[in-house]
Amino acid sequence: MKPAPFTDHPQLVGFDMPGVSAPAETRTTLTALLDVTPGIRWQQTFIARAEQFRTEHQLEEVRLIGTHLTVIGNSQRLRTLAPAIQELMSDVSRLCFGGRHAASSPRRADTPAGEDLGMPDVRAQEVALVSRVHNVQDLLAEVGKLTGMRFSAIARVTDTRWTTCAVHDLLAFGLKPGQDLILETTICNDLRQSGQAITFNDATTHPQFSRHHTPVIYGFKSYISVPIVLADGALFGTLCALDPEPAQLDDALIRQIQDMAATVAQQLSALLEAAPIGTLKVLESEN
Repeated sequence: MKPAPFTDHPQLVGFDMPGVSAPAETRTTLTALLDVTPGIRWQQTFIARAEQFRTEHQLEEVRLIGTHLTVIGNSQRLRTLAPAIQELMSDVSRLCFGGRHAASSPRRADTPAGEDLGMPDVRAQEVALVSRVHNVQDLLAEVGKLTGMRFSAIARVTDTRWTTCAVHDLLAFGLKPGQDLILETTICNDLRQSGQAITFNDATTHPQFSRHHTPVIYGFKSYISVPIVLADGALFGTLCALDPEPAQLDDALIRQIQDMAATVAQQLSALLEAAPIGTLKVLESEN
């Protein structure tokens, strides 16, 4: 399986437009076809702009999965939306270009974690919370050592977003604490719905995940994701790891990772119990 190329400058190659025979007020879908899967930076910037675009054009939904940028709304509005989508893509690419230059500027030593990423308060609180888990970076490194996978992370997962809270990255995958992936492009979204751990040693030979879009989008073969469930039963997120090469996960190893996730959950629960009310409300409001 060859992963799709990534770029901060994807190009439009065409549209799958609503048929002209569809009634004007019919709910339908328009898909913009991109030449490559956008890189992480482009996806992050798209997420930041998508809600404003959806509101401005009175759309039901705007989402990006791989090389498909999909919008849902009434057919009359969608038939005239192509120029606006082209402008949105150009804006996102320009913002990415500017972001690369901004990233080269030195970060002040006294800048609080998350502020230089411009992350919203809720994400900054979640990143700060996870950073207080005892030896969290050592824990993620141990996950990588045990599984042989070179990317591991703790992510906050809700019904609307997937946010990196802590990461151990030997793959130069590029995700930083406070950054999102588009929820629908993640396998953690499947875990959120099922509440069960998801693992596979090689996506290319797996009966289910050989046909799943996520390994193709992000270019990995081996994967493990286990839920982090708080003391009150709420799902905080996942402890996950992945690698472009196959792995050798067995039941004993999976139980070890589940035990590590349980340790994280215990500490997060204790921290939340002692946390300011504002933080508690933020977390409770998204479950």
